[in-house]
Amino acid sequence: MWPSRWSAILVLAILPIITSCFSPEQPAPRHSRFFQKPDLHIGVFDDQAYIALYDHAAKKWSGFEIDVARYVMRKLRVTEGPREPILHSVRPANRASSLLSDGNDLVIASYSITDERIRERITFSRPYLFSFHDILVRRSEKGLIKSLDDLRGRKVCTGPVNSTPYQQLGFLNQQRRLGIRIYPDIGNQACVQKLRKKEVDAVVSDVAVITGNLADHPDLHMVGVKVWPRPEQYGIGFIARSQADIDEINAIVKEMLNDGTWRRIVIQNFCPTHRPGEEPCDTARIFLDNPPPST
Repeated sequence: MWPSRWSAILVLAILPIITSCFSPEQPAPRHSRFFQKPDLHIGVFDDQAYIALYDHAAKKWSGFEIDVARYVMRKLRVTEGPREPILHSVRPANRASSLLSDGNDLVIASYSITDERIRERITFSRPYLFSFHDILVRRSEKGLIKSLDDLRGRKVCTGPVNSTPYQQLGFLNQQRRLGIRIYPDIGNQACVQKLRKKEVDAVVSDVAVITGNLADHPDLHMVGVKVWPRPEQYGIGFIARSQADIDEINAIVKEMLNDGTWRRIVIQNFCPTHRPGEEPCDTARIFLDNPPPST
């Protein structure tokens, strides 16, 4: 089911772009426009533990999507220097605008593949992570909130209005007449602060993001329920200007999924205390048990 869906939407998204930019007489480029680009810009989050975090004191990046970005950089044969940074901070609300304005060449920032975003001219790679939506609550209330129905009439924070958690929660809220008061915010960290200050009762977000919240805030608890029946499919966002752009980025993601790198960086980032020879931790198993298609 999943491979056919993303394959179909990629074809629909890129066909008008390719046909408008290239005539049949033009030879197809061997590489994407990103290959060996000296000023390549990749938009990433900078405030999500396990996913993408920037330590301002140490001036160091870490996280699963940072490792994905670095893998892509190596395959594109670009290197990052202190005066020529490739990784740049991006927020959920401006991922699309940063691509459309050429501020970023690629966005690797928990960017879910959706029809709406494709209609906005964003092209996506094949998925590199599946992540379901879950509910984050204060640990003191974990016995009171065990499902979406338990949020009836309560205050819930999500990402901005153009984010999938906001849109899907809004749909379920209306469909099931839950009376949830939804408070969109600029990003997950803002929602977490509201939750800890008791300004809202819960946060709905992707499991991949919530796991980082739990690492930073042991006073919080993940309910462990699939709010939406299908997972978010994280893809690399970009503006395709040739078939080579699409083919090369897809080939890189496919190689990462098949050469052992994907499994390694999932365990490395979601199981920070993991030792060689040990079984992956429960958090990593969430993603390892639901891998993106690799063929």
